[in-house]
Amino acid sequence: MGGNGFIGSHLVSNLVKNNHQVKIFDRFNHDSFLHTVIKNSEIEIIKGDFNNPTDINKALINVDVVYHLISSTIPKTSNQNPIFDIETNLVSTVKLLEAAVIHNVKKIIFISSGGTVYGMPSTTPIHETHETNPLCSYGIVKLAIEKYLALFSNLHNIDYQIFRVSNPYGEWQPYLKGQGVISTFIHKILTKQTLEIWGDGSITRDYLYIQDLINALISGLDYHGEHKIMNIGSSQGTSLIELIHILENVLTEKIDYNIKSSRRSDVSINILDNSIAKRELNWEIKTTLTDGIIATKKWLERII
Repeated sequence: MGGNGFIGSHLVSNLVKNNHQVKIFDRFNHDSFLHTVIKNSEIEIIKGDFNNPTDINKALINVDVVYHLISSTIPKTSNQNPIFDIETNLVSTVKLLEAAVIHNVKKIIFISSGGTVYGMPSTTPIHETHETNPLCSYGIVKLAIEKYLALFSNLHNIDYQIFRVSNPYGEWQPYLKGQGVISTFIHKILTKQTLEIWGDGSITRDYLYIQDLINALISGLDYHGEHKIMNIGSSQGTSLIELIHILENVLTEKIDYNIKSSRRSDVSINILDNSIAKRELNWEIKTTLTDGIIATKKWLERII
């Protein structure tokens, strides 16, 4: 579900390389990078609407594992229309779960949000047992979906895995949609635009290179342990000002930026404790922030 997006395209590419039979469900009405793997004859493409139960039922025929990557909203705008967020994400996911019961789906792997479900942390790095007090509708809906996964597992014995992901970045990430600060910043720098940062630039995030995320998602296929919720992040925090300094070193130029007022939904710091994923999945971060930024820059230079 959502195999045509930023994370989905990378996931499909890696699943194919690992000889998995893949079925992609998406709207396919936005830019796609699936041309890199779409020529593979074993990939089945299903164009449909996540909010249409008929389309969902068609997509789940003969499916063992579902990766649920779809979201119709982003954190910074979700509070503008929470009803839309609930109807298109939470309600549609519950309909997906009902269809999964009918089609005997064995497992659902869900990408939740390590950046929003916890809210303002009392300690960092944030462990999975940290209280959850999201400040935006996006995080509330992600958390509600987590609860429904547990409910359907209890009622219908569907296995599930929840990955609370930090801030992924890398090649193929949309850079004009307001989500993904690294790709957005690099694009603006390469096109001679001035950057905008919120508050005093101290807002700190946990940035995760896309291939490291994909490695964790694929490891989840064969995981059947007790930890149904895992943080997937680098466990390292980088402020916006620190990020700009790294970008200056990579691009070897001075970067201009403007300061904007802080947003009420912004959490000042978010760094995830990834120790459970490292232990349970035998997974680790292989890409430094600098190396990931270099790879993202090279990709953007090719397409601009």
